[in-house]
Amino acid sequence: MKQEKLPDEHHLEMVPWYSMFLFNTAFELMVSLKLFLGRFDHRSLQRAIHSSDDNYIFDHLASRDEVWLDFVADCGDGFDSSYQVARLLAQPDLEVECSAIGRKGEKKDQKRNEKRVYPRGDVLIVGGDLAYPHPNAVNYEVEGILDVISLAHTSFLYQSRFWRVFEYAMKPPSFYDPTAVSARKLGLAPYHKAKGNASAMPSAPFLNNYEGPCAFAIPGNHDWFDGLSTFNRFVCNRDWLGGWHLPQKTSHFILKLPKGWWLIAVDLALEDDINTEQFELFQRVAEKSIQAEDGVIIVTHEPRWILDGIEGREKSEEKLTYLITRVFNGRVVVRLAGDIHNYMRHSLVTGVQADDTKLNSDMSEKPQESSTTRPRADSKRSSHNMAREYFPHMYDTATASIERKDRDEQAGEEARPGAIKHFFVSGGGGAFLHPTHAPECDTIQVNGSTYMQSNCYPPKHVSKRYALLNVFGFRRINWRFDVIGGLGYFCLIASMFPRCSVREIYKSGSWLAMLQLFILEVCAVQYEMMSTSYVSLTTYVYMLVTLVFFADCTSFTKQVMTGAFMSWIHCIAASACLIFYECIVDFAILKGGLGQEGSHSLFQYFTTNVFSFSGLTSIQTTQTTIEYIVELYFSFMRFCMSAFDIPEVVAIHRSKICSSGFEALTRFEMWTYYLSVFPYFFVLAAPVVGFVFGLYLYLSLNLWGVHYNEAFSALRISSYKNFLRLHIQPNGDLIVHAIGIDKMPRKWGRDPAWSGGRNHPEQHKPSYEWSSPSYWKPVSTRVSNMLRIDFENRRFDGKFDISDRSNANLIDRVLIKKPSHIVSRKHAKPDNNESTC
Repeated sequence: MKQEKLPDEHHLEMVPWYSMFLFNTAFELMVSLKLFLGRFDHRSLQRAIHSSDDNYIFDHLASRDEVWLDFVADCGDGFDSSYQVARLLAQPDLEVECSAIGRKGEKKDQKRNEKRVYPRGDVLIVGGDLAYPHPNAVNYEVEGILDVISLAHTSFLYQSRFWRVFEYAMKPPSFYDPTAVSARKLGLAPYHKAKGNASAMPSAPFLNNYEGPCAFAIPGNHDWFDGLSTFNRFVCNRDWLGGWHLPQKTSHFILKLPKGWWLIAVDLALEDDINTEQFELFQRVAEKSIQAEDGVIIVTHEPRWILDGIEGREKSEEKLTYLITRVFNGRVVVRLAGDIHNYMRHSLVTGVQADDTKLNSDMSEKPQESSTTRPRADSKRSSHNMAREYFPHMYDTATASIERKDRDEQAGEEARPGAIKHFFVSGGGGAFLHPTHAPECDTIQVNGSTYMQSNCYPPKHVSKRYALLNVFGFRRINWRFDVIGGLGYFCLIASMFPRCSVREIYKSGSWLAMLQLFILEVCAVQYEMMSTSYVSLTTYVYMLVTLVFFADCTSFTKQVMTGAFMSWIHCIAASACLIFYECIVDFAILKGGLGQEGSHSLFQYFTTNVFSFSGLTSIQTTQTTIEYIVELYFSFMRFCMSAFDIPEVVAIHRSKICSSGFEALTRFEMWTYYLSVFPYFFVLAAPVVGFVFGLYLYLSLNLWGVHYNEAFSALRISSYKNFLRLHIQPNGDLIVHAIGIDKMPRKWGRDPAWSGGRNHPEQHKPSYEWSSPSYWKPVSTRVSNMLRIDFENRRFDGKFDISDRSNANLIDRVLIKKPSHIVSRKHAKPDNNESTC
């Protein structure tokens, strides 16, 4: 029996950022930022609708002995990467490969692979940017008429970048109605009715008895482009994300976890900070419920601890920072975020740990284990006077300088008490890859404490090699950009056609003289563009403004300088294309006789040598109707053949312009000339503009560490995805496992072992109890694995690797120990099963 394959209309490619649709996205973003943001904050409306704190707090996991949590962010992009991550998240037992150092009796530094099995997370946390490029029903979910999966007379009828991949990964319940608006969150009621409980209570009380996984999500910056409308419709007003139950009603929430752990997920919107209503909620919970010995995990979409340094910002997350440092007062241990599409961990550096962190900074060989102790809350306030920071003019300058110097020296010797231990960035849920080698963020400063990068994925040498694809592969990957680039170059030099003086260039006696004349002609084009043209000058001004705002610089002065320089480079490139094209045309006129036989030379050749109309002469003179038809036919054939004889048309009109100026052409002939010139110039200019733009991105990233987002969004790399699997152990320790997938499968077929089949014994169980919950499985062969470029090989010698690298592997592991004074004797001994591979 032939294996069922994934439909082509479901196999979506990575989002093409460099294409015409980008203008639509930019326009919608501008409308959202300029018209709606600052005038209405949907987060305040959520507090008005859901006034009780119980709507934000979920404590159904607090009584469990241990809990597993999954964290993933930046999901909805190409099908291959998005579905592969969702499929691994859905597996009831995930087999993970990890490298290990040889044990006793083995050779030193001998590597071997081990496999570990981790259970599926009890909770899935989606850290923002659910679908790209902007939120709407098309990217979240689109209704279709495709009967792909049949089960008990139901079918999946949806195409999407986000929802569909999770429904393929783990099927929602049969009673799930995607068109229903779940305002009361009664998605679990049918389960309880089946057990004899017909109470129509809200979903929250049912969570205590629910054995399946739940999903929670916070919005990212892309989800806020429409003012959170789509996020509310598909997340807050629905009950299921595939086989994961959705209990949340708002864009921010609190999870009370076992053993004194709390997870607080905040919504920063597009303002890079929480609003007052969120601050008041978290403050009340901190004062009433969170104990002094508890540990807090903060989840945000953007990692401002990295982005502030990249963007040159000094103040962001002011309310959130105050909440962490003053309200939680040392109880925040870990921060999780996405937005940057790779994996990075920054760990707190203390005096003794600094050297060890440097030694362990290269994480490409094996997963590292970091062991830290959860801090107990510091009851003493910082001696630093906040008034001095915000009102320095009120204090003596000399005294303030001495105090600041003493404080900096003290911070350098020892980390600030109660500082956050680890910052995790895990934005590998499916979106295009971001570089790890740039911008530079090996060491960062957060709230007076120093943090050093302890791990990154992919390794930096792999990231550098991928960046080189911008030079040689930008146009191949972003072929849609040809429309923008080729049309832009043509408009940039449209007023410069034709160049009647180019014959002197190729008639010069030497290559050096030819080069000199070529450069002089380029300069002449630049001068005429600025002094006499209208269309070209208007296009140049538009390009200058666009490139100024496109430049990734920390100051407006640098933006103007960069934009002006790149505009000049593009003008030179477009002028060079124009002169080269004109040399070819002029040489064809001089040596090939182009333009000597008239604009209808092809029609004359056809009537003379291919087909003769002389036999129709008698009919033409005797029958007026036939004479009219034949004349109409002649005119039609003459017009069609002149359309295919474009080089002749270009040569004839060019000769007229060079001899008598544009006044020798009618308006129709002038438009005919420009339309005839455009396709040839477009074919010549499109590769040039792609190369120039790709080279600019490569140099900007690798020399100056800027344009990290623009350079890698152009590559649309689906490899190196990752997510986090957190484990709160029975003894209270928290272990963070970072799981990566090196390569994405490209072919998919139906899994024969899918538990939802008609004859499968598990088909009547809930999908979260299925042993094989995912509909599609990768179809990989040795040949397909062998043909992948091996960017990981440091020698880059092109060795064939036939191993399947689409499996999960452990790239990092962090152990955060529970303070001994609150650990029960029953669980005082650590779990040996959680030792590092």
